Formats: sequence, C-alpha cells, structure tokens
Amino acid sequence: MKPYIVQKIDHKNGQIENFSPQEAAQVISAKSASTVGAMLVNVVENGHGKRAGVPGYYIGGKTGTAQIARSDGPGYDEDRAIGTFAGFGPIDDPKFVIVVKITNPRVVRFAESTAAPTFGEMAKFLLNYYQIPPSR
Repeated sequence: MKPYIVQKIDHKNGQIENFSPQEAAQVISAKSASTVGAMLVNVVENGHGKRAGVPGYYIGGKTGTAQIARSDGPGYDEDRAIGTFAGFGPIDDPKFVIVVKITNPRVVRFAESTAAPTFGEMAKFLLNYYQIPPSR
C-alpha cells in the first residue's frame, strides 16, 4: 500500500478533500502471505508470544530481544536489553498493526515477558474499541 498520513482535509472554502489507501504493488503472493500469517499466529498460540494473545481472536506476531552495545568499550552491556513485539490482528481481516519496544525492562530481559503482554493489552483494547467480533 502507498503510505499516506492525512485522511481528510477540510478547506476554509468548505471543500473536503479525502484520502484513502491505494495499492502500489503486490509484493508477495496471497499464498505466501497466508503462510507467513499462519507462522506468526503459531508464535502467539504456541511460541514465545503467548502473552500477546487475546482470547477469541487469531493474532499474529513475533518477539524480539536485542542486546545494547556498551558505551564504554567494545561488546554488549550485560545489564541492558531491548524487548520488542510486532504483531497484527485479527489475522483473517487485519485492522491494526502494533509494535511495542521496551528499552531496559526493569524486572525481566526477554520480550515474551515485557513487550508481548503490553501488545496483548493494547490489542484487546483495540478489538473492543472497534467492536470486532471474536473469530473463534
């Protein structure tokens, strides 16, 4: 999809200019997209992203934990990390994409215990806010 920022402009003269997503190109096949989507659902259903799930919905996503380079020399800081979870849902008709990044989590280092639960809370809120019915 071609990116856009503004959905609508209300001009002073009363003219309304609407913008909407436009397809720019098909970059992967429908079969490949479906396969990757199923893999990302599997991360949430059976992998390290379980805490990103929302009961009643198929959610797809991926955890990530990264080291942070030391500021006082070569290598990585043993006490610092970045946890991320990127996901979308519902899988059958996506309405949102969320990326959660937590730098230097205080209690645990891994994204499955920091970013994934935050994603799950945000996804649950959005599904409720947009009144998206459960699909399972």
